[in-house]
Amino acid sequence: MDLVVKNGTVVTALDTFEADLGITEGKVVQIGKSLPKEGKVIDAKGCYVCPGSVEIHTHIDAPMHGSRTADDWHTGTVSAACGGVTTVIDYPNQVPGHSLREIIEEWKERAGGKAVIDYGFAPAIQEITPAVWEEIPKLIGEGYPNFKVFMTYAWRKGDYEITRLLDTLKQHGGLLSIHCENGWAIDYLIEKALNEGKTSPFYHEATRPDVMEEETSMRVSLLAEMLDAPIYIVHMSSGKALTRVQEIKGRGAMIYVETTPHFLVFTKDVYKKEPMEAAKFVVTPPFRKDSDIEALWK
Repeated sequence: MDLVVKNGTVVTALDTFEADLGITEGKVVQIGKSLPKEGKVIDAKGCYVCPGSVEIHTHIDAPMHGSRTADDWHTGTVSAACGGVTTVIDYPNQVPGHSLREIIEEWKERAGGKAVIDYGFAPAIQEITPAVWEEIPKLIGEGYPNFKVFMTYAWRKGDYEITRLLDTLKQHGGLLSIHCENGWAIDYLIEKALNEGKTSPFYHEATRPDVMEEETSMRVSLLAEMLDAPIYIVHMSSGKALTRVQEIKGRGAMIYVETTPHFLVFTKDVYKKEPMEAAKFVVTPPFRKDSDIEALWK
């Protein structure tokens, strides 16, 4: 062994326990008590020793609603590595009129020579054409099994596209990730708020209430259950949505859900701040209540 990590609290997928780790050429070769001090020794007393984690949802160096995300592939992956993340899965947004393969190739160029950890891509589909349907199975075979769609924004997808995607991906060993908010109803609520002069960030959550997330999360979960297909619901903020999904998952449906750190900390009270400060917290879906935070933590 050329490295021994001693006295740490080892965290695995199944258990947490006090142990030493023996490492040779970058691979863990032994886990046990009182391993001999060989090569470099790190005393991890009082620390957790975890496998490198996988961040399955990032937007690095990406166009985003008229702006651009702050990190490039060097700063973003350095930050990830400092947090114990050894792989990121990024969501490049397809450009209308272009294929999914084209956006993957563009993202390869962005990441190449800059990323300091492993990475992969899960294309976000904005425009589904016959050519896109044809390339999805090919991309899965090349190592791109995950695709994302939205139920909100101008490029939202309806039940036909979602059902067909779920079935297609199931047949070829893929996975559909989905942003669950009812964009059609939200459009009306936004239009109504604008007509009433309610334009400040204070009204952001009111135009995207949790029922918009609850209804769509339940709907796509039922579709996945019907097809016996896996589905991955991204950045959930609503405790009510989580309850609906848990009920369907409890019947055996293959449903996976993520949340994000900010949904575990902030509530919609941030929208009461001075407008320019409150605008910094405008995310979709928006922040909810303390009870939602409690439900997500559980």
